[in-house]
Amino acid sequence: MKRRPLLSAVFLALSCLPLFAQTAPPVLKVPDGGTGANTPAAARANLGAAAAGINNDITALTGLTTVLPPAEGGTGATGGVSPTGSLTTTPEAVINVADYGGCSGSTSSDTANVNAALAAARASTAYTSNQPVRVIGGFATTGVACAVTQINATGFTRFGGGSRLILEDLTLTCSGTGDICLDALGSLNIQFNRVTIIGSSASPPMIGLQEGNFSPPTSACCIHTHYGLEITGSFTFAGLYSAASESTTYYSPIVRNNGAPLGVIGALGAITGGSGYANGTYSGVNLSDSATGYGAVATVVVSGGAVTSVSLTNQGKQFAIGDMLTASQSSLGGSGSGFVIGVSNIGQFSMVMDGQNHWGLSSAFLTTNWPADTYYTFTENNIIGGSLRYYGGSYKGAPLWLGSVEGLRTVHVYIAQQAVGPCVVMFDNNATFTLHNINEMLEIECETSNANYDVFLTGTNPAPKVNGLTVIDQLSTVSTAILGVDTNISAVTAHNANINVGFTTTNPPLFGLGSAGLWTLDGLVSMPFAWEFNSPSSSAVGGVSAGVPMSGAGPIDFLSATANVSGAYSCARRLSFSYAGPLCNIRRASDSLAIDVYPNPAGVIDKSALNSFCANTSCFITTEYDQSGNGNTAHNATSTTQPTVTIESSALNYAVCGTWGNGGNVALTVAGNSSINGLFSNGGFASVVSNKTATLTNAMRLISKLTGGSGWELSGAYSLGYGYPQFTVDASGSNGAWVSSSFMPSSGGHIFDVSYNYSSLTNVPALGIDGGPLTYQSSTQPSGAISDTNSLIIGNSAASGFGWAGDICEVFLTRQTLSAAQIDAIRRNQATFYGLAGVL
Repeated sequence: MKRRPLLSAVFLALSCLPLFAQTAPPVLKVPDGGTGANTPAAARANLGAAAAGINNDITALTGLTTVLPPAEGGTGATGGVSPTGSLTTTPEAVINVADYGGCSGSTSSDTANVNAALAAARASTAYTSNQPVRVIGGFATTGVACAVTQINATGFTRFGGGSRLILEDLTLTCSGTGDICLDALGSLNIQFNRVTIIGSSASPPMIGLQEGNFSPPTSACCIHTHYGLEITGSFTFAGLYSAASESTTYYSPIVRNNGAPLGVIGALGAITGGSGYANGTYSGVNLSDSATGYGAVATVVVSGGAVTSVSLTNQGKQFAIGDMLTASQSSLGGSGSGFVIGVSNIGQFSMVMDGQNHWGLSSAFLTTNWPADTYYTFTENNIIGGSLRYYGGSYKGAPLWLGSVEGLRTVHVYIAQQAVGPCVVMFDNNATFTLHNINEMLEIECETSNANYDVFLTGTNPAPKVNGLTVIDQLSTVSTAILGVDTNISAVTAHNANINVGFTTTNPPLFGLGSAGLWTLDGLVSMPFAWEFNSPSSSAVGGVSAGVPMSGAGPIDFLSATANVSGAYSCARRLSFSYAGPLCNIRRASDSLAIDVYPNPAGVIDKSALNSFCANTSCFITTEYDQSGNGNTAHNATSTTQPTVTIESSALNYAVCGTWGNGGNVALTVAGNSSINGLFSNGGFASVVSNKTATLTNAMRLISKLTGGSGWELSGAYSLGYGYPQFTVDASGSNGAWVSSSFMPSSGGHIFDVSYNYSSLTNVPALGIDGGPLTYQSSTQPSGAISDTNSLIIGNSAASGFGWAGDICEVFLTRQTLSAAQIDAIRRNQATFYGLAGVL
């Protein structure tokens, strides 16, 4: 056949255009170098190509087999060319879904056509010869969106040597309850360019995109790259599910799950316990009887023949609110009947990274062979940079769920949480071979008002490890805390942590109140305010905020002038970062031996030393050392009236305090001296942290400097039933007494404080509880001279039933007028350390 360069170039271009055009190409006019036609017959007619002349040997476009060399502007090949590649590079196969029927909006035909294009790519000479193959979206008169159920992108398992699947410019609108829209499980080295997946709200699929391992791997998986991935709409489990994927990168993804009427179990309702069951605790119990749900597993407790407790260990999938679940008789001891528990809420996720097959893999195209809750390597070194959003509303889901993941890095990921819950869930159930969640670098912005934690730890492991945890959030709107834990967790280890929070809208503490004492965290912490670091029981961190150390800071550190601090007393912690002395002197009952107890590097009392010293006996506080530097030691040499050492519950972050009895004369005394006298003479502030354990039955005293008709005290009211807080000043003419309109809190941890200046007898003290100012139902101003040169009494040194009804953890006194900001910082510092939610 003769070579006609010009016509060959024209016809070769026409034959190649459909290979990488998504839309119908425009007709190029003859004057512009085209044929003016879009069919071979019309082209021949317009050009006279085969009718006569030197081109009469050309009978069809398919007959143009002679390639145009690169020197003449061609490719030198018969295959397609990457639109972005050089003509001199190795050509890649380009497969257009349009060439396999395209997409018309018909679910059955669109699904078949897209799968046919992928099958052709999988079997192509280019792919099997270790060359890239590109599959691009199909054209239809209604657009490029393909209405599908399940698309098979599995089986692309060649790795190295240049083989790669490139999936490009493809939009899938997905439907089908329980379906996985785009399944790439087990495939290696896929590049996703501008792939969009939309979950139907009418018939939501279970998963939008699934990738990762499906069986114990012998090589790394999956090393995928995503550019502009967009997954939106409704999914009953997750928009994106990654199972044990390694070195997979997501550049600028948008993954959003709007929620669906089916999902994982978010919460269980009331238990109908049944009868006749064998008492005991049963683990691994499958919960059944849902019409759609499966995979829910629980630990069930039977007492008195009835089920009394159900704790989920796997939330399962595809459950609906209102499902009534039960368990087989054989799983509960072999007898009994009538046990039922309802599903009160469900949830979903935007993105799940599951390194242990906790959720149970499934695929319509592969046989999965991976035991549940068994970690295999290669769930590591993944990178996300984009947007994760969970819009589940009243459901209980999260934007990001991590289980047994190593080395994840999120780069400035915007996280939107529209349900009440955390932005990131870190799950740990001590799976077989697990490395736990380690070395996670979470640079996120958790910016939605419903989010309660940046990161929340959950799972059946009571002592999870999150070593190497980095959380960087420069704009957090969480309402509760930066880091939180589930109720079953009793200890957390976080070595070499780096927590950096730039700005918060609600000033939350670092750790959830009541759980801070569970954390062993060291490394670096930076928060907007130092009081937001509620120091854990055994943590030492670097970092400062506005010059105040993050770790071990106390009330003294928030004062601009510390010279006027009169006294600072606590067995629980140091009250100034610079204090290096002992906190308390502790006597044990068994042999009356007494020792000084010091803070650990985090500024908290060394509980291990305390527990060792007090093992199998009671211990008492003989002395609380003055941490102000004034040497005003609070002491009691009488063994029968010394406060008893007590370790509080989670309600006060397990702080070490003293029990002051209930109506007795338990007390510590500070002898009057120049640095402790005249506390309120020109403006002063006194604060006490206490765990009130009983009802006031008298004018029971917290602290006082009151003897012989002079001085002051903070106590319960002398009248009106004793149940009201009262601040009293005794003067030479008449006494001043201010009785609150509000009752004393009935019980629990609270902060009691008072600011007062009696340089003018018309001044009124500001009495507060938990940061809230109190109004007075009775107010009497003093007259005459006021003097307080008496001893300071913590508790009550006399009889008469005035002993404080509870525990005292901390006393702070300063002879200066404090600003509202300073008082607020002191209160918040105390509240975060002791876990007092009412203050923050």
